[in-house]
Order: sequence, then structure tokens, then C-alpha cells
Amino acid sequence: MEAVWGAVLSFLFVLATLSGYNIGGPSTSEQKEQIEKQQKEQKEQFEKDQKEWKEQLEKQQKEQQEKSEKKENSGKKQKSEQLDKSSTAKASKKKSDLCIDNCPDEWRLHH
Repeated sequence: MEAVWGAVLSFLFVLATLSGYNIGGPSTSEQKEQIEKQQKEQKEQFEKDQKEWKEQLEKQQKEQQEKSEKKENSGKKQKSEQLDKSSTAKASKKKSDLCIDNCPDEWRLHH
């Protein structure tokens, strides 16, 4: 008896499962149009999002490029200023190192 009830229950389970897949029946033309419309809207939204993403990426790349150019230009200016300062410092040291008349003996030994 238990085997019969098991077979009946399994048969009902299979019927319930199969009938669940076919609840909506065939699609009507309105449903197809709605689906197509939704797909079209999703596609347009995707393309719009993709375009915005590309624009943001390009903007970020331009900003980074401008920053790097500014850094390079400021670095060149600082280097040229440092070279100018160092050359004047060297020149001043050279002038102070020179002893023309009546030099102390200490200077002659070091320089």
C-alpha cells in the first residue's frame, strides 16, 4: 500500500512540476512588443552608460596628462633655478677663496 501511495505522490509531483512551466501559455503580440520595447530600452541605456563611462575615462586621462606635464614643467624650472643658484654659490665661493694680497698662511695650505 505504501508503494502505491508513493507512486501516486511522485506522479502528482511530476504533473505539478510540468504544469508550472506552462502557466502563461503562448505569448500574445502585446507581450512580445513589451519584451522588445524593454530590450530596446535596456540596450539604449547600456549604450548610454558605456558612452558616459568612456567620456569619464578620457577626462581622467586628460587630467592626469595635464598634471604630469605641469609636474615636468615645474621640475624643469626648479632644476634650472637650482643650477642658477648653485652656479652663483660656486662663483661666490670661488671669489671668497681667492686671496690676492696679504693672505694668511692658513689659506695657502687649504687652497
